[in-house]
Amino acid sequence: MNVIKQVAKIHNVSEEEVRREIQAVIHAAMQSKDPQVQKRWAEICKNGKEPTPEKLIRYLSEPLKKSL
Repeated sequence: MNVIKQVAKIHNVSEEEVRREIQAVIHAAMQSKDPQVQKRWAEICKNGKEPTPEKLIRYLSEPLKKSL
């Protein structure tokens, strides 16, 4: 299942636009000064680099997959 493709289709935009929007949100969220937020990002991206939208989606969907 390609979530980005599905979102693009639902909103009648390109997949690239969906990726750009998600990446912009990731970038903004990673700038948070909140220690709890920074701790969470450190768990998500161990190398300190911004994850790709696909990587973040995979990371966030893992608990759902395990519960099914």
